[in-house]
Amino acid sequence: MSVFTAVVLLLGTLFGVHLIWWRIALPRRQRAVLLGFFLIGGLVLAPLVGLLLGRLGVEPLSVVQWLNVGLAVVAFALAYVVTYSALEADSPTLSLVRHIASAGSCGASEENLFEFMASRPFVGARLSALLEEGMVHEQDGRLRLAEHPYTLFKIVLLHREKVLGLTRHGG
Repeated sequence: MSVFTAVVLLLGTLFGVHLIWWRIALPRRQRAVLLGFFLIGGLVLAPLVGLLLGRLGVEPLSVVQWLNVGLAVVAFALAYVVTYSALEADSPTLSLVRHIASAGSCGASEENLFEFMASRPFVGARLSALLEEGMVHEQDGRLRLAEHPYTLFKIVLLHREKVLGLTRHGG
């Protein structure tokens, strides 16, 4: 068996369970649960997949190969969690592109685009997601960034400003 086959089997199983679970009931903190599920699920399922395939007569992978499988699963989990917000919410960019495409060859006027953007619940949806995920909290009628769990978010902002030179919102 190849590392690729093991990765495909493992990720396919994890992704299938993820889809079934999300259809039955959405977890409260979806991204945190998703990350934990893929990371812990990968650690639990990897040896089981190895044992099952070994019993089926498939040549087992070496320890180094299983480490490669683990790295691939971690990389996929991180990438999927990062892109998950674009999949779950009404993305301003995707919605705008869809709206322009729906205008056909004649295109959309600037006025039409402003009306479209004003009618979309982007800000409310994003704030709700941030509150639900615990990234921000409300105190005395004000929203505040959560302190300890989202140091990574602060690192991203620092990277945007210092490395990429992006000081404005939206790039």
